[in-house]
Amino acid sequence: MDKTIKTQVLEAIQEALATITEVKTIARIPATGIDLDVAPTPALFFYDESETRDKRNRLAVGTMKIIIFAYIALQMSDYDSAGEMADFLQGKVHTVMTQEILTGQPLIQMMVEGPVLKDYPNDEYMVLIMEYNVTYQHTWGNAFSVANF
Repeated sequence: MDKTIKTQVLEAIQEALATITEVKTIARIPATGIDLDVAPTPALFFYDESETRDKRNRLAVGTMKIIIFAYIALQMSDYDSAGEMADFLQGKVHTVMTQEILTGQPLIQMMVEGPVLKDYPNDEYMVLIMEYNVTYQHTWGNAFSVANF
């Protein structure tokens, strides 16, 4: 089955994030809830939120917001604190999301890092929330075509 350019971009992001060896779980967020008692941490989950599409002559230029959640157990044995692990993971994600493996290919035109937030939703985990705006393009009227004009 053919995949849209948007789907190919999301798969490329997942493959790139999977190169972070310190992460034990990585996935696009499923339609059902995530059981952190089952998923090994640190765990990265991501999804595409809002999206815009502009017509530029024969091109469709799409920009989508990618939200990445990193769940970190507060009882990290290899780090002084979960906050230190969050800073480390933020650096790793930044490196992966801005490296040429993503931005140097024809699928992704631009990657812009957005705000980052740390939160403690309960007494077991902290969550690091990162935003990226990803711009991609395809031929107008054909969401399956790589546009190389």
